[in-house]
Amino acid sequence: EDLRSYLEENVDVAWNLARQVKVVHVNRATLRLFGASAEDEFINQIDNTFGQNAIKVLIDEMSAIWENQKFFRSEVSFIRQDGDPLEAILSFRIPQTREGFKSVPITIIDITESKLAEATLQKSEERFRALYHQSPMGISLEDYSEVKLMIDRLVDNGVTDFRSYFHGHPEKLSDAIEKIRLIAVNETHLALYDAKTFDEYAAFDSSQMYTVIPDWRQFYIDELSSFAEGETAF
Repeated sequence: EDLRSYLEENVDVAWNLARQVKVVHVNRATLRLFGASAEDEFINQIDNTFGQNAIKVLIDEMSAIWENQKFFRSEVSFIRQDGDPLEAILSFRIPQTREGFKSVPITIIDITESKLAEATLQKSEERFRALYHQSPMGISLEDYSEVKLMIDRLVDNGVTDFRSYFHGHPEKLSDAIEKIRLIAVNETHLALYDAKTFDEYAAFDSSQMYTVIPDWRQFYIDELSSFAEGETAF
């Protein structure tokens, strides 16, 4: 029978199995990590350290042992003794003999700061996306990384005046424009071009009409030259 499915359907059994695991010793680093002052105190209150995903991790752990895996590793949410959250990576080598289970060293690595930074970044990205999609201005996101490589190669070949260079080498300007990769556009931008979907706009954007209209060619000469000269805004 599939132990994982059984434990997921019988969570009380999973908790009872987990309580059979006895913590016999923790080092000082673990005590500091959990804000505990004494080993006995920490061990006696260890159930209070389990965070929201504890049962999932316990089921994953017991399933790994049942499946005779050799190593277990998981991100775990704990609670410090002062009530603050503790995000960590818990790992241990799974013994291959019954005797080995009598003493299993477990490693806990604190990743709280990195998880907080990750959450902050995600919220920042969500705010940006909300502003991006709700903006009354048309906005497009474009990837210029290939353009940057091309410009770097031209600089290595001695090009310094990019405006003159692109005027004198229209084929290189076309090459540079073709290397700009469209990533996304917001709803306002689609409406400006009477496009209903990103794919519809992308087909129009890739039609290379910009390479033949003089005003747009001059726009790209100015833009790419500013880019090459290290300008931070255009």
